[in-house]
Amino acid sequence: MSRVDAKAAKTAETLQGKLLFGEIPTLKGVQNKPQRLTDQIDLIKEKAYQDGYKAGMDNGMRTGIAEGRKAGLEMALSDARSQRNKEAAQFFEDWEHLRADLDKAIEGWFAQAEETLTHMSMEVVRRILATELETNHMVALSICKDVLQLVTHAKQARILINPSDYALFESHRDELAMLSRDLKGIEIVQDHTITSGVMVETEAGIIDATVDTRLSLIQEEFDQAA
Repeated sequence: MSRVDAKAAKTAETLQGKLLFGEIPTLKGVQNKPQRLTDQIDLIKEKAYQDGYKAGMDNGMRTGIAEGRKAGLEMALSDARSQRNKEAAQFFEDWEHLRADLDKAIEGWFAQAEETLTHMSMEVVRRILATELETNHMVALSICKDVLQLVTHAKQARILINPSDYALFESHRDELAMLSRDLKGIEIVQDHTITSGVMVETEAGIIDATVDTRLSLIQEEFDQAA
């Protein structure tokens, strides 16, 4: 056996003895590698956490901003609709008040116009009758005949007429006296206050058959009917 072989055999024997008796050889630096690997894993996990956290924050902010804008828009639209509804309700309320006032004003105007037209109509009738009596004295005589036929329980009658009708009435004195069976005599009196028509006075009372009085009675009937 050479020297080299003897040395190798001795080394192998020595290693075998150490293994048999529990002595394990160590390599420099091997025991520290597991710790460094753990640290690197922790760093990777921390970085992943930080990156995920940042990404989550960014995404959350974007989502929050979008949702905030949406919520703000919906709130603004809701407020706008509410305001428009209030304005519309106020408009219709004002319109109802305006329409009520307008209806009342129109009703008042028609009432006033009707009253005015009634007065105008009566005035027109008065003027027409006055003109007719001035141009046709037979109208006053006809009115007097109608009145005398209503006279009862009276012996005397005073017939008040406008002076312009005096001659005509005198010419029909006898005819007038015969219209009432109770009358024994009549007196024809000129009265400047009588503008149209006649007024008959008896002991039983006064019969006013002037045009003005008759129109006043008609006016009262119109007023009561209204």
